Amino acid sequence: MGMFISEIITYGIYFDFWTTKYDEASIISKGLPTAFMSHLSYSMFLSFTALIILNKISSNKKRFNLLIIVYFAFIFGNLIISGGRTGLFTFVVTIILFSIFYSKHKIRSINNTSRIY
Repeated sequence: MGMFISEIITYGIYFDFWTTKYDEASIISKGLPTAFMSHLSYSMFLSFTALIILNKISSNKKRFNLLIIVYFAFIFGNLIISGGRTGLFTFVVTIILFSIFYSKHKIRSINNTSRIY
């Protein structure tokens, strides 16, 4: 819920619905759409939240799947507009590692079932 509120504030700053203290001190308000922390910390939190939501999408019983997918799209969009490359890097590396780990288990289960027959 905290990341949802942070998402609303960040998109509000990005689309100039409201301003922060950065707007008076700097010209680059579009470059600083994070209100509470630095780009590095915020992008890491966004990356972690996106990974949790992807896990929720894969394990959910299709009850709120559309709502969760839309929320993931907003988080991923925020990850891109917040300007933190570290969060994108950790997100991509983690997705690659999880897909390798997941596909390895699928290949092992296919090999084990072929031996039974």
